[in-house]
Amino acid sequence: MMAIISAQRPINGIMSQNGVTADQFRSAWSNYATGVTVITTIEEDGETVHGMTANSVTSVSLDPPLASITVGRERNTHPLVLKNGRFGLSVLKCEQRGLARHFTVPDEIRKTLPPPQFEQLGASMVLSGALAAMDCRVVDSFEAGDHTLFIALVEDVLINEGEPLLFFRSKFVAVAE
Repeated sequence: MMAIISAQRPINGIMSQNGVTADQFRSAWSNYATGVTVITTIEEDGETVHGMTANSVTSVSLDPPLASITVGRERNTHPLVLKNGRFGLSVLKCEQRGLARHFTVPDEIRKTLPPPQFEQLGASMVLSGALAAMDCRVVDSFEAGDHTLFIALVEDVLINEGEPLLFFRSKFVAVAE
């Protein structure tokens, strides 16, 4: 049996007609298994690498090679990607679950943890040992609800061997055959 709630609220001029709550929406999407990535960019000091675990990424086009990410406008990553106009994208291996968690904790806790290892890929810093990594330059952006969708040209790629880390039902999991 499905429950439909009738509350309505506009978002960017779009009115929800069926009253889907944020919890319902999040719960429904938790059933969609995704890969796990870390988006990296440079902090205001021009040196420190800033990262954010994300699963809302996708390939957009093969020619030219375009990728997209969505970042909540309240996230610390958002103004950095806007200012820098680029980001690194690291696709995590199943044994990199700790790195995925590392970038989900608040900055004040993260600063007390051992720093992850990064490597240069093109003009971006990416996580060392990632399954795949991309150096991305933002070419367009669109506001969508409480997020911004960034479209980026992929300028460099690194590919390694391994199995991907997945996110399913709000947990990090490995591929099961």
